[in-house]
Amino acid sequence: MNEALPGAVIPVLVPLLMGAMLMYAPLFRRRFLMFSVRVPPDWSEGEVARGLVRTYRLRVGSLTAVASALGYWGVAAGHNWVFAASPLVLTAGAVVALLAARWATLPHASHEPILRSASLDAADPAGANPLDTGVQFLILAGTAIWLKTQWEAIPVRFAVHWDLAGKPNGWSQRTLGGVYSPLLIGAIVCLLLLVSGLGISFGARRTAGGSNTVRWQTLRMLRRLGYLMSLLLSVISLGPLYPQYMKPEWIAPIMLTLTALLIIPILRTSASSEATVESTPDDAWKMGLFYYNPGDPALMVEKRMGIGYTLNFGNRLSWFMMAGLLAIPAVAILLRN
Repeated sequence: MNEALPGAVIPVLVPLLMGAMLMYAPLFRRRFLMFSVRVPPDWSEGEVARGLVRTYRLRVGSLTAVASALGYWGVAAGHNWVFAASPLVLTAGAVVALLAARWATLPHASHEPILRSASLDAADPAGANPLDTGVQFLILAGTAIWLKTQWEAIPVRFAVHWDLAGKPNGWSQRTLGGVYSPLLIGAIVCLLLLVSGLGISFGARRTAGGSNTVRWQTLRMLRRLGYLMSLLLSVISLGPLYPQYMKPEWIAPIMLTLTALLIIPILRTSASSEATVESTPDDAWKMGLFYYNPGDPALMVEKRMGIGYTLNFGNRLSWFMMAGLLAIPAVAILLRN
């Protein structure tokens, strides 16, 4: 009974969590923004705006129910590809619902300029400090050294993947790739987090306000996320050596909880009416999601909906950063094979 429970819950829980995040996404914004459209601050609290949000949520909620049903049926019928596809169906449908809401909001757009407070002397936290990444790499390197000293104690064959019921269904060998691949992935992730932090520090406009800015909170989140990922992947790499302490069913809940704790400060800052903001031209936002402005020297800009920063795809350097992000799953697949 207990072993079957995760297999019944996870296919439903994953789309439900995604759906909840997508339903509340319109709230992760400034008061003068609604579905990535600049509007009068008072209008966003009016009945018309609330009606658009209700319609958007109804559509996403219906899609969430369908995705959860598909996920459960896929696992129950042995078609895991259906479970894997259900979040994609939900995401695609949510994007369509978002574009419909944005289209309905455009007639109410405000064309008055937004005052922006900026300072080249605005201080950043130590989010992009290479020394922090150095400590993260030391954690990974220390784990690698310990595994080397305990090499003979590592099982010749050990589990590296588990099904939805927590039973192992993927195995690896005591080889360099099999043992050290989690640490290598951790090093790549930490490096990309460093690049992202440096991109915000040197490629995004500085805004005065200290910790009361999304910029400041995002940099701090990247710093803490680097520590979290280095520790997590070190624990995973030590799993074959200490299987009695390895609980794969705990990894996802712990990661979700800790990641949520890292994101909450950014959400609070985004919702604050006193937080300093940066202004970007409306016509540079494509579909309200992608920023393309070759005339803007900034590499990264604050998102109009959601949290953190997004790339300015009009800057050529952004494509190199995107290529680096896409390299992570490619490297993981190569290492596994």
